[in-house]
Amino acid sequence: MNNIVFISKLITIDHGQYIVKVKAKQENQTIGSALASAHSVEEAEDKARQRVLKLINNAPAPTTAIPHPPS
Repeated sequence: MNNIVFISKLITIDHGQYIVKVKAKQENQTIGSALASAHSVEEAEDKARQRVLKLINNAPAPTTAIPHPPS
C-alpha cells in the first residue's frame, strides 16, 4: 500500500476565521477530504487533517468480489 499524501488549501478568510480544506490522496486518487475553520490557519489545518484522518480510518476496507464457479 502506498503512502497517503495530504494536500492543504486555504479556501477563504471570513470574519477572522481561516477556512482550510485538506485532501487525502493515495495512488493519485482522493480517498477523503475535510473542511475546518479556526482563528489561526495552523489550527484550521490541524482540525481538517484530524477530520480527514478520522474519516479514512473509519472507512470500510475495499472488498474484492470472489467469483463463484458456474452452477
